Amino acid sequence: MPDEGHEPGELRVAPTIAIAIDSIFNITELMKQEGKPVASHFSTVDATPIWPLTGAIFKKAPHPNAARLFMKWLLELEQQASTGTWSARRDVPPPSGYKPIFSYKVVNDYLDFLANETHLTELRKRFERYTGPVVNVGGVR
Repeated sequence: MPDEGHEPGELRVAPTIAIAIDSIFNITELMKQEGKPVASHFSTVDATPIWPLTGAIFKKAPHPNAARLFMKWLLELEQQASTGTWSARRDVPPPSGYKPIFSYKVVNDYLDFLANETHLTELRKRFERYTGPVVNVGGVR
C-alpha cells in the first residue's frame, strides 16, 4: 500500500505478502479454493496479454485417429467447462465471478506484443519499480 514518503503508485507490501505478475489464472483459483489469500486482477490501465493454447495433429503422426479422438474429447463442452478458465467455445461461460475474456482490456496479438522492443523495455522498467531489478538466471532473454 502506498504510504507517506513514497510515490503514488509505488507498491509497498509487508514482507510476508507475495505478488506475482503472471497469467496462470486457474492456479490462482485452485489456491483460492484451498483457502489461500490470493486474487486475480486485470489491469484497468494496460492490456493483459493473452494467447491461445493450440493443438495440432502432425501429418506423420503414428496414431492420427487416436490424436483426433483426444482433440475431440479436449474440445467437448463438458471438458472445456471443467478447465476453470476461459474457453474458445462460445457456449462455455467464463469462470465464476468473471466476465467474458474480451470484456477486459486484453491484447491477443502476442507475437506483435513481444516484437515491440520499445514497449517491452518501458514495461520492464515499470515492473521493476514494483519488484526491483529482474535477475536473469535462466539464460533466456
